[in-house]
Amino acid sequence: MCRPTTCATCSATSFPDPDPDPVLVLDEGRLHTVDAAHTDERSKAFVVVTRDELRQQLPQDREHTDTDLELLASTLGSTVANLGG
Repeated sequence: MCRPTTCATCSATSFPDPDPDPVLVLDEGRLHTVDAAHTDERSKAFVVVTRDELRQQLPQDREHTDTDLELLASTLGSTVANLGG
């Protein structure tokens, strides 16, 4: 499983642009991106965040910084770590 800081930073800055609607999913302990259209087929996949949701969580009134990405990564990491109680 990738570290939270690398997951959100990678996801926030490089969700695959060719994918029309990419989502970050947790599947069998691993985070990766897939097209949202394929999430229904993946019964074990858990959608953590979509590209649009991720971008909405970044500052809208200025360019985002590495600190913004690290904070978001920490939040996503905590969310994933707390799954299942």
